[in-house]
Amino acid sequence: MRYRLLIILCLCSLCSWAVRFSDEAKRNCQLADEVSGTVTLIFATDSAHFAVSRDSIQSVWVSGSINDLQDTAVGYQLDQWSEDSCFYHTFTCEELAKPGNSGQPEFVFWVIKSDSTEINVYGYDLREVKMDERLLCYNGIPYTMIVMPCGADYFTTDLDELGARCEEAKEVWSLEDFDLADSVDQHRISNFRRVPGTQNLYRSYHPYYPSNPKYDTEQQRLYWVATLAAQAGVQSAICLTSDLSSYAGQRYACGGDSFEITIPSYMQALMMHGDLCNVGKQVGKTPSVVACYYHSDEEVFATYMQAVVSFISDARHPLPMQIHCSIGADRTGMVCAVIAALCGADWEDILADYQATGDMKIQTYRHPNRLRYALNKMTGIDVEHSTKEELASAIRAHLVKRMQVLTDEQIDKMVGRLTQPAPTDMLRVAQERDRQRYDMMGRVVDSSYNGWIICNGKVVYQ
Repeated sequence: MRYRLLIILCLCSLCSWAVRFSDEAKRNCQLADEVSGTVTLIFATDSAHFAVSRDSIQSVWVSGSINDLQDTAVGYQLDQWSEDSCFYHTFTCEELAKPGNSGQPEFVFWVIKSDSTEINVYGYDLREVKMDERLLCYNGIPYTMIVMPCGADYFTTDLDELGARCEEAKEVWSLEDFDLADSVDQHRISNFRRVPGTQNLYRSYHPYYPSNPKYDTEQQRLYWVATLAAQAGVQSAICLTSDLSSYAGQRYACGGDSFEITIPSYMQALMMHGDLCNVGKQVGKTPSVVACYYHSDEEVFATYMQAVVSFISDARHPLPMQIHCSIGADRTGMVCAVIAALCGADWEDILADYQATGDMKIQTYRHPNRLRYALNKMTGIDVEHSTKEELASAIRAHLVKRMQVLTDEQIDKMVGRLTQPAPTDMLRVAQERDRQRYDMMGRVVDSSYNGWIICNGKVVYQ
């Protein structure tokens, strides 16, 4: 019996050593087996592909949305070596079925060198036509992700469709492409809009921190976030990033010019009066994209929603409200989708709102699969084929009964506040009190300036 086991082990070892991959599989860095429901990820070290010495590599891992953006996560090492000089590992489609921005599983290679002095993400190499161009997805960071045509559930294996997604994801507009005399483009560039199902909640890009100064649109983007928020009469705000107010006064370069980071007057006023909810401070941890998308059914995301709903339902914080993260795409997108559903919006409106972030044209494309995955995971239902009543009920059940972080009363109060008619008496109140006017830099200006008005500690627009 012992000898039989030894023979089997030897044969398995020989079979493993005898593994060879086609040039196409090496170029595409993957080999799918639809029969077994598996995908083998491949890092080819030979001169025709990545051209890196085997002796110089300590280990190779895959990083990206398939393992929650955590490098060297257990189970994601390419721990096998083929006869034709490839690191590889075979995964089930289920293991990899976490969509990135493209709506597909995505990854990059994370290579740890033998001397442990250098850690490299082989992204630039991927763009040098070492694989099918239709499978590349530039994600705005200095490396490219590989999109996996995984056949699981709602993922696609249509390479032409994947290529079209990737092309849309790479589209960037310069300042001259926007007509900022048009209110439509003002809202596009700032990512500022009302959340579906609500009357008193607006979502946006960060109101003062330049998250993407490499684009010549950044200064105007911040200008229009602040301007539209003031026009909407924003009185309270919810921040899903860390507190970035300490950057005020610092300068940043954009489009060949230099600009000062300035907290808009309306934001200064609501900070002063305690009408800013910094979710990270409340829960003791800055909200993460990973938690919002891939752990939406767990306690960490539930605590984010607890802080947000508690703040909105508290009548001490005046309406309307603004909610934002850095660019207003992922954390804001997921939180707003949950709020919109609770307020009675249907899936089509929620999805349209989620995808509108791509109109900024700064590589913020988000495929519906990413939001669909997160909401399905959170609710346990197929949100795409559910009624708005079923969607709202499933989200409420998760937060109230399963996670027990909120009560029905708190959710009802939030819904009631957000769906009531927008305040109409702000200008009347403003005219009854002493007021000061401010420009975009927060400076007091003369009364002829048609700008912001600070009135009794609150901000209105005239």
